[in-house]
Amino acid sequence: MSATSPHDRDMPMTRPDQLNALRAEIAKLYDYLQRIKREIALIKHPRSELDPFTKVADQLTTIVAATEEASNIIMESSERISGGRF
Repeated sequence: MSATSPHDRDMPMTRPDQLNALRAEIAKLYDYLQRIKREIALIKHPRSELDPFTKVADQLTTIVAATEEASNIIMESSERISGGRF
């Protein structure tokens, strides 16, 4: 992430800047959800044959897929609204 001066924060973001910021935030969210999924999948009592977290990991996979789909829709809509001027 790049450092910004206090004056940069007062400047309005251009559409390309907004789109890039949105892309970066979506990518961070996706990476975070993937990490949580891996961590949940590793949680299991060593003497247990049952793995209740498998269901949770599967649910998180569904959430990640839905988030990715929603992100794609948002990005496509943003580009369509801007008329492809990015």
